[in-house]
Amino acid sequence: MIKLLLGLKTFSNQKSSDWKLNMGLLSVMLIAGVIVISSCESDEPEIISAAPLKDTPKDDRLTGKEAYISHDNPRTGAPYTEEELAALSYDPGKEDQYNPGGNVSLDIVIQLEPQKIEVLIGDNQSLMVIENPTIDGNDQYVANFSTNFDDLGFGPGEDRTLSFVITYNNASDGVAASVQTLDFTFRMANVRPRALAFLKKSNGETLEIKSQVTGVAQKEDLKYGHIFTFDGTDDYLSLIDSDDLSFRYTDDYSVSIWINTTSSNSDPVIIGDKDWGSGGNPGFLFAHIGTEWKLNLGDGASRVDITGGTINDGQWHNLVATFNRDGDAVIYQDGEEVGRSDMSGIGNMNSGFPIRLAQDGTSGYGLWYEGMTSEPVIYDYVLSSGEVAGINEDKELFNVQLRKNDGTVSLLNVDHQSGTAIELDTVRQKHRIVRTFNGDPDLATINDGGDLDFRFAGDFSVAVWVNTTVSQSDPVIIGDKDWGSGGNKGFLLAQIGSNWKLNAGDGNGNRIDANGNDINDGFWHLIGVTFDRDGSAVIYQDGVALEAVDMSGLGDMTSGFPMRLAQDGTGGYGLWYEGKTSTAYVFDYALSESEMAALYGE
Repeated sequence: MIKLLLGLKTFSNQKSSDWKLNMGLLSVMLIAGVIVISSCESDEPEIISAAPLKDTPKDDRLTGKEAYISHDNPRTGAPYTEEELAALSYDPGKEDQYNPGGNVSLDIVIQLEPQKIEVLIGDNQSLMVIENPTIDGNDQYVANFSTNFDDLGFGPGEDRTLSFVITYNNASDGVAASVQTLDFTFRMANVRPRALAFLKKSNGETLEIKSQVTGVAQKEDLKYGHIFTFDGTDDYLSLIDSDDLSFRYTDDYSVSIWINTTSSNSDPVIIGDKDWGSGGNPGFLFAHIGTEWKLNLGDGASRVDITGGTINDGQWHNLVATFNRDGDAVIYQDGEEVGRSDMSGIGNMNSGFPIRLAQDGTSGYGLWYEGMTSEPVIYDYVLSSGEVAGINEDKELFNVQLRKNDGTVSLLNVDHQSGTAIELDTVRQKHRIVRTFNGDPDLATINDGGDLDFRFAGDFSVAVWVNTTVSQSDPVIIGDKDWGSGGNKGFLLAQIGSNWKLNAGDGNGNRIDANGNDINDGFWHLIGVTFDRDGSAVIYQDGVALEAVDMSGLGDMTSGFPMRLAQDGTGGYGLWYEGKTSTAYVFDYALSESEMAALYGE
């Protein structure tokens, strides 16, 4: 249950309507757009989830008059200068960095008369409704959102995104109200070194674990956070032990870490706190055993060992162990359980050493881990299988996902041409990787290593998130064919003016085409197609089937080119997609209508 504490300021004609978060004053519950205020002694109310937004007809009044967010430079408190804006690597109209304790003030500037401005947080939860914004000297409607950064409830390493959902008055009696959503992400400025490890508690708290680095190369990564590269010779990282971590000696807990290595060393420690001179010594560790990894734990008298899967393939892997004192120790790799063993007979595991990365607890073991690690997290409780899967799902939003009919999900690497801008952004209330293509020579290539060859002669499905405001004809959004002719082998989804289309062919005079709806309205749309080789190809937009076309006459579609984003398979088509894409999905089977609708809802 979330408790929201607000101080409300009366709207006036002299100043933009605003509201200020003021923790400790009032409990506010929003019900159907009405603010209900109760005293602090009353039961805590629940924030009511906002009703799902319904599709509405396109409102031409918004073209060129879209709302936007404006604010001062949070580091200076003054309006951004041209030089400051030019130095930024992100769009301050969509996100910005704030110091702890700093004030936040956002102006939502609206060109057309709004009916309602609703503020959402998290999974479509309504924070409040702003009504009656004032009009400035440029005849624009302005509403102000103000708070203190600390009141946004950050945990270390976390971001917060608010959505401002603007419902406009009807254009006429026959046209429904239009809706525009502005997302803004608040990030914590690097006013101190970023946390290298975290403690997550069952009460929802996230705490930094202080760390000491010994000779480790470090870098920041958009997807994996703080990456450490260990040379396998003398590098290691120590977590400064404290009473906050002492629960691991006798209570339930879990450990998670991301690793990437090509080494086949045996048997250096990846993370652990025990003297690895003997597996029976008290404490725990993850060890790199040749091509695989293992969990070892002991209490000085008894020990448990569980072996995991292959990890030295040069890919990122998430390794997790959960320790249930009354049951099993369970290990997971990339979100899937790979082993378990009873640990109810294990006693006190106090090793007397701190937790270290790339070395055992003594820091004097004769072998050293060689490779990369990221995001070590200690939990003071046993993670469920669903929670472990969630750790991996967060990362899956960044790559192209291959989802198979047997339920497995793998991530396909994407190579980007140097012009592609890549950033973390919010797409339908989820943080995802967003690629921005500028319409110049600018593309991304999906490296599948043959894993996508099923698309040549078998059933498959493809979907991708797109966002554009331009009208262009006819660059490729995603596909693998030579777009010099629609009859060439392969498939693609291309933008055609304001909308999009599917084209596929087999190079023998057989081709299929189907047209989608408008996508150039500046909103995120999920476009996709399912290929049933014995039946139809069906195109979808935002989870809804638009058109089906018989494809039973199409033969082999092997184009000889990889799948690309923003270009055709050759990478040399004369027109280039201009806009954004986010998570792309490839399936080795034809999705049903309900499965495509569920994908849109993820």
